[in-house]
Amino acid sequence: MRERKTMKDLADGISFYLEKFEVKQKMNPEKFAELFWQGIQDKVIEGKRMILPLNLGYIQGLEHLYDGKDKEHLTKFGNVDFSVIWMKHPMFKYHRIATHDAMNNAIKSARLKGVKILDNYVEGDFFII
Repeated sequence: MRERKTMKDLADGISFYLEKFEVKQKMNPEKFAELFWQGIQDKVIEGKRMILPLNLGYIQGLEHLYDGKDKEHLTKFGNVDFSVIWMKHPMFKYHRIATHDAMNNAIKSARLKGVKILDNYVEGDFFII
């Protein structure tokens, strides 16, 4: 089993479920998967907690204490930092979602524009949206 999954892997999974429920596909599954993932990222950057399909858990931006010494960061945000986290369902302990620095930087930019970033997370099957 490959450790790293690609958009094609996500597209294959989405296609399987769309076919199973007899949903007609109007676009290439890989293009759909990319648009789907971009939509999730956009909502996370807006400060929302997004449920992932197939019971994979949820992804959100998280406000937390900053433990670095970068003066520029301290000037802009004080002692607070922002990250993207994935709270996995326990059943999927071997899955990984790679978040990039670009997404963390987008969350910081959104915060400077006044977007409220969540400062809490909930472990387990139940969480508040």
